[in-house]
Amino acid sequence: MAAATTHFMMLPSRPTAEKATFSRGGGFRIRARSDSRDGAVNDSSLMDDIRYVLKLGGGSVAGAAVIKYGSVLAPQITKPNLPEALFIIITPVVAAALILIAKKLQGAP
Repeated sequence: MAAATTHFMMLPSRPTAEKATFSRGGGFRIRARSDSRDGAVNDSSLMDDIRYVLKLGGGSVAGAAVIKYGSVLAPQITKPNLPEALFIIITPVVAAALILIAKKLQGAP
């Protein structure tokens, strides 16, 4: 049987859990216990976490490469175009305003 581990976290607000205890720093502690008896579950969870971090890192590197070298591959998308830029900025604002006005006229909260 594996030993239970205890972790503490300081939160700067009022306690909402029964097992919370006040501390002198103005926050409170919540004790979380990990009674994991199966090591395979932890190993699989660790591998999932590693895969996620690798995918996130790979996607970040790919995105950075597209941003940095995108003008070499597709120079048309990087040329300044004032009407296009204004359309991209103004369209969501106008759409949101129209949706809010329509909901207000229908009496929705």
